[in-house]
Amino acid sequence: MNTTPDSAPQPPLPAGGFFAWIRGLGITRSSDRWFAGVAGGIAAKAKIDPLIVRGVFVVLALLGGPGILLYLVGWLLLPDVNGRIRMEDLIRGE
Repeated sequence: MNTTPDSAPQPPLPAGGFFAWIRGLGITRSSDRWFAGVAGGIAAKAKIDPLIVRGVFVVLALLGGPGILLYLVGWLLLPDVNGRIRMEDLIRGE
């Protein structure tokens, strides 16, 4: 069981669920990175040049900001090469 100071014991997180589904997609943040590896990971999964994906993010960012928001969501939800997901770490308090 997980415990934190000044709190009751917490049951272990289930093996399945949302984060397991995310990992099952097969998209990981890449080591071919400029910032967080999101574009490189998406490009590797789609088997296209990372510059194309980076260009799409830049165009979306210039069109009012959805590119920045999408990149942030990708950074929070896509696992790195070790399988760690930032959002999962935040939820667990790590």
